[in-house]
Amino acid sequence: MTVKMEGEIINPQEQPVATKDAEKEEEIKKIKEIEEIEVFFDTKETKTALLKTVKIYIYEGNIKGVEIKIALAKKHEIDLDFKEIETACQEKMERCIPLENIGGINIEVAKEIIAFAREHGIDLNFEKIKTACQKIVEKCIFIGYVEAAKEIIAFAEECDEINLDIKKIEKACQKAVEKCIFIGYVETAKEIIAFAKDYNKEISFNTEEIKTACQKIVEMCIPYGNFKVAKEIIAFAREYGIDLNFEEIETACQKAVKECIPLGYIEIGKKIIAFAEEECNFKINLTIEEKTLLAGKQ
Repeated sequence: MTVKMEGEIINPQEQPVATKDAEKEEEIKKIKEIEEIEVFFDTKETKTALLKTVKIYIYEGNIKGVEIKIALAKKHEIDLDFKEIETACQEKMERCIPLENIGGINIEVAKEIIAFAREHGIDLNFEKIKTACQKIVEKCIFIGYVEAAKEIIAFAEECDEINLDIKKIEKACQKAVEKCIFIGYVETAKEIIAFAKDYNKEISFNTEEIKTACQKIVEMCIPYGNFKVAKEIIAFAREYGIDLNFEEIETACQKAVKECIPLGYIEIGKKIIAFAEEECNFKINLTIEEKTLLAGKQ
C-alpha cells in the first residue's frame, strides 16, 4: 500500500478504495432502471449499460447475474468488451483474497469467478492470485487464524494454476508458535502445531527462540502473580520436551517474594511460594521477619 505524503498529488488512477466503491455504488443506482429493460438494439448506449451492469454484478459477486446479462448480449448479438470484464474479474478475485482485510475472504465467490473465467476464455493473472494466497495464508497462521488458512490452502489445492510455497508456510508456523508462546497464548500455539501436523510439517521445539520465549514468559508472569499462564507454559514445555532453566525460575520466585512481602502483597507472596513448591520443587528461603509477616496476615 503506497502512503501519500502530505501535499502530494494523488494520481486519479490510484484513487482510494473507498472512492472507487462510492463510484460503483453511484453506477448501481444509474443502472437499476436500465438493467430491467429488454434489450433489442445494438447501440452504443445499450453496450455501455450492459457492460456496466456486468461489471457491477462481478463487483457484487453475483456471477449468475453476469451469466444472464452475457446471455442476453449474445441473444441480441451485442459485442461486449471482454477486456473490461477480465479486469473486473481480476479486481474481484483480489478482493476475495484480500491482503489487508482477512475478514473479507470469500472463497466461494473466488471459485465462481475462476469457473466463469474459464468458461468464457478470460485470462486471469494467477501469479497475482498465487501471491495473494501465499501472503494471506502466512498472515492467517501468524495471527492464529488457522481455519482461514486451511480454507485458502484447500482453494489453492483445487486450482492447478496456484502452487503455494509450503516451505514458507512451515516457516510461518514456526514463527507463529514462537510469537504465541512469548505472549502466553498457549492454546493458539497448540492449534498452530496441530495445523502444521495436518500438513505433515514439524515444528522445531528446541530452538533458542522457543526456549527463550518459554523461559522469559514464565519469569515475567511470576512477579505479577499470573500463575495460570506460567503453569500453562511449563506444562507446554514438558509436553514438547523443551528444556527450561528451573534455576532461573527459582531465582525469579525468590526475588519476587522478597519484593512482595515488604510492600504488603502477602497473598501474592504466598502464591509465589506455593507455585515454587508445586512447579519447581523449590522452597523459598525466608528470614524470620518475612516468616512473621506472612504468619501475621493469615
